[in-house]
Formats: sequence, C-alpha cells, structure tokens
Amino acid sequence: MAVLLWASNAYAVSCAPGVVQGINPVTCTSGGGASGPTGPTGPSGASGPSGPSGAIGPAGPSGSIGPAGPSGAIGPSGPTGNTGPSGPAGATGATGASGPAGPTGNTGPSGPAGPTGPSGVTGLTGPSGSTGPTGPTGSTGPTGPTGATGPTGPGNISFTSSMVLSIASATDFLPLSGVVSTAQTSNTLTGQLMSETYTFTKIYCQDSSAPGGTSTDVFTLESTAAGCVTPPTCTISGSATTCNDTSHTCAIAPGAQAYITDVITKNTTLNARDGTCSVGQ
Repeated sequence: MAVLLWASNAYAVSCAPGVVQGINPVTCTSGGGASGPTGPTGPSGASGPSGPSGAIGPAGPSGSIGPAGPSGAIGPSGPTGNTGPSGPAGATGATGASGPAGPTGNTGPSGPAGPTGPSGVTGLTGPSGSTGPTGPTGSTGPTGPTGATGPTGPGNISFTSSMVLSIASATDFLPLSGVVSTAQTSNTLTGQLMSETYTFTKIYCQDSSAPGGTSTDVFTLESTAAGCVTPPTCTISGSATTCNDTSHTCAIAPGAQAYITDVITKNTTLNARDGTCSVGQ
C-alpha cells in the first residue's frame, strides 16, 4: 500500500522503516503490515509559490447577441471641432433665368473725381448755328481801380505847333512844339534843342483858312545839323487847307535844333490864317 504525503517548507516527511521516500509529493511505500488509523489533520501549511501560467486555451464559440439595452441619456455636446479644409470647388452650374428687375434704388453719393483722362481727338467742326436774338444790354458795371502806370513805351513821339502866318511872300519859322502868336522869320525864337536822336518820318499840316487863289504854303521839317537830306515836306495851295508827307525821313541828333519852315508864295490873293503842323516818328 502506498501512502501519499505532501511536504512543505515547514514540515519534513520521513517514512517508516522499509518505506521508500520519493520526491514531492512524498510517497512512502510500506513493506507490509496493516495500515494504522488515520492521524489527525495537521495544520495547513503555508501557500507555496504560484506555478507558471498555463497555455491559453482555444477561444470558445461566440455566444448569441443579447437583446439591445435601453438607450442611455444623451450626453452633453462635445466642444466644436476645428473647421476642416475647404473642399474643391464644384463645377459652375448653368446660368439661371434672369429675375424681374428690382425697383430703382436711391442715388448714392457722388464719388471723388477720377483723374483727367487723355485728350481725345478733335472732332469735326459742326455746322454753324443760327444767330440768336440779341440779349438785353446789361447794366454798366462799376469802374475798376486805376492801374499802375506802365513803363515808358518805345518811340513814336510826335510834336505839334501853331503859329500866325505871314500874308505876304516870306519864309516863316514855326517851332517844333508850342504856340506862337506872331509870324517869325528866323529860327532864333522857334528852334527847339534836341536831347536825343529823333528820326521823324511824317508831317501833317493844316491852315485855318485856305491861302486863296494860287498862293501856297510849303511846310518842311528842318534842322541846324546835317541829317535832313530829304525831309518830310508838304504843300497847301489854292482852296486846300491840309497836306501831309509820310514818305520822307529826317534824323536829328542830340544838340541840334529842329523847326518847321513855311515858304509862303503870294499870287494876287493870300488870306490871313494860322498854320498848325505835327511831326512824328
């Protein structure tokens, strides 16, 4: 008969004489004789260390799906996730039919003036319109302020003189400017001294009365210095009262005297008269 005994770290197992001791569990083999009564159960020995895990067995077959449980309460909304990237643009759809025109909106404020564009090509001149009626004469505006005196202009200076002429054949001397009440037969009192060079190109003369008959007055611009080679000269005769010459010139230098002579020729009749002459550049 064999007796199986477990050994632990706390207890030692020994076999009776004639019994062979094996390895845990200890087996004691009796050599013979009857078994004694079972002794009392000894105290439990301390737990031995866990043995290694055995290999995982094969999975069992899936059980049938149980009935659906009741729906749980709706949980709170989670935070909004980040916007995903835009998808590719879809194809342009066909143009829809035009809707009816809406009412005209209020005129918006004028925008700022844009830059001036380039000048266009000049168009053709249109036909002249008919002359409109003359408008009423406007009221006279106020007199403007007197402007500043302008600078002295260039030449074109003129001189005018007048003198009572002789009523007999003679040569009278008129001044270049001024009035003489009696006939002068020399340039002593009538010669005018020049302060700068003057080139005279015309002479205009007038008698207050015509000489009469065939009598003549021949007026000539003259000078005490050379320069008047072909001076301005003109003749009043008979019933005429004016004459002029604009085709001759006379240059008079500074320091020279200028005057006008009247060579009077009396033929039968010679009326009393005043002679007036004007010379200019």
